[in-house]
Amino acid sequence: PIGSILNYSGLAESRFDSIDDEKKKSYFVAINQQTDKTYKLLESLLKWARSQSGNIEIVKEEIEMAKFMNATLDVFKEAIKEKDLSVQTNFNCITIISDKEILATIIRNLVSNAIKFSFPNLA
Repeated sequence: PIGSILNYSGLAESRFDSIDDEKKKSYFVAINQQTDKTYKLLESLLKWARSQSGNIEIVKEEIEMAKFMNATLDVFKEAIKEKDLSVQTNFNCITIISDKEILATIIRNLVSNAIKFSFPNLA
């Protein structure tokens, strides 16, 4: 997510005088969305760090996996798009009991590594 923020802000800065207002707005919307996702990611990582030091309570709850995965993968939408990758999930009608924050951290770590070590254009 931070890479996307840098990309969009760099494009907005370098092309500011030559692009129309609608394009500028689209850059700022993307920056805002990526900033929000980055904030949530950092917040989650801090919670995970606290859990590792024994300073957090694990809250188990039912999680509908299809909805959960879509929301979790949304953090990586721009990185997936930039590498021209395709992500498919098949979690229809699957519900589990887990701590949402810990599960989200695990899934984000797996997806982040998958994106990082995938070759571009595998869509």
